[in-house]
Amino acid sequence: METLEQRPLEMQRAGERKRVATLWLAINGLLIVVLVVILVVVTGLKQEALDSLLMYEQNLQKEVVLLDQLLAQKTVFEQTGKNLDKQTAKVQRCTMCRRNAPDLYLKELADILPSQIVLKTFLYSPKVMKIKGIAANMHYIRQFMYVLSKSKCFKNPQLVSVYTKSEKNGVGKYFEITVLKA
Repeated sequence: METLEQRPLEMQRAGERKRVATLWLAINGLLIVVLVVILVVVTGLKQEALDSLLMYEQNLQKEVVLLDQLLAQKTVFEQTGKNLDKQTAKVQRCTMCRRNAPDLYLKELADILPSQIVLKTFLYSPKVMKIKGIAANMHYIRQFMYVLSKSKCFKNPQLVSVYTKSEKNGVGKYFEITVLKA
């Protein structure tokens, strides 16, 4: 049987076990609370990182769209530049053509032509023109050739042929002159 002395010893041991169990429960509870706090903090940090990554991804997508738009604009500008270069070249060619246009030479001829000369034909080629006409006499033909040589549109006039022909109105000097374009 048990003695009275053993009982308090057992009670003491049971109390100690109870205290150890309670302490063990408290420590485990505290560890669980600490783990829960750590999990909450880690989850919060993880969520912030995810939110930050999502925002970064959205900004990258916006930048990609903006870069695509800029690339499209660059392509449009390059195409516009090429078109402008083509148009500029075309305008320059037209300017050259305009400088070489028959109406410009006809205007110059009209300005310098003496009133005593009548033009019959005007043959136009890129470098040389042939002018055929009628004059009252050789003096007017020489004067016309002199004025052609001083013209801004013509140079080096040469008399190809001259012949006299009678008409109803009288006698005229038919001539043919070749002249280089200046």
